Amino acid sequence: MEGVRVEFNYGTEDISTLKSIQYTNASGVASALLTLPDCTGNNSVVHYHSFDPYKGNWETEYDAGAWLIEVPRARGNSEFWG
Repeated sequence: MEGVRVEFNYGTEDISTLKSIQYTNASGVASALLTLPDCTGNNSVVHYHSFDPYKGNWETEYDAGAWLIEVPRARGNSEFWG
């Protein structure tokens, strides 16, 4: 369906929830591009690897976050859900 409003919501521990509103094209596709800022990460995990003859550890830092894609008019509307 063309012209349907789609809301892309996303955020992390350090970034308040942001919303990008897009509309579907003639093929029914909506998309958004986002760029998150660089960060050092509030969380970390240490990985162990063993690929002969190399062994070692490396640390990955990351922030937790969430995203949600919502089509507001589709909520509870029998036209879409029959």
